[in-house]
Amino acid sequence: MKKPFIATLIIVICLGIAVVALVVWALGSKRGNMKSEYMTADVITATQNYVQETHGQWPRSWADLEMTEDPSPFTRMRFDLDPATATQEEVMSAIAPLNGKYLTYPHAQRELQALFEELQKYRQDR
Repeated sequence: MKKPFIATLIIVICLGIAVVALVVWALGSKRGNMKSEYMTADVITATQNYVQETHGQWPRSWADLEMTEDPSPFTRMRFDLDPATATQEEVMSAIAPLNGKYLTYPHAQRELQALFEELQKYRQDR
């Protein structure tokens, strides 16, 4: 009588641990993705400010952006982009969350398009 009870109890405990682990994993990855996207949004804004302040130059390192928190663990950025010849597609893909996807930042494409247009202004001035 005790053996089936103990076996059932062990199964229930294992299932409970599995459910808790799954919830922690799911919430943890979503939270990490949100942090990555918010940091990427800050990088896009800082890059746009940098382009305006330097009259069309592209940042060459994270230090050029003068951010309070290091974005490199969260955001991928192409520092080798040539602002004089960059295509719209290159600018649109130059800054992205490390996972490459925007799930919670719906304005990313609009902001990157604005960044491309900002670069275009300075091309016409040259």
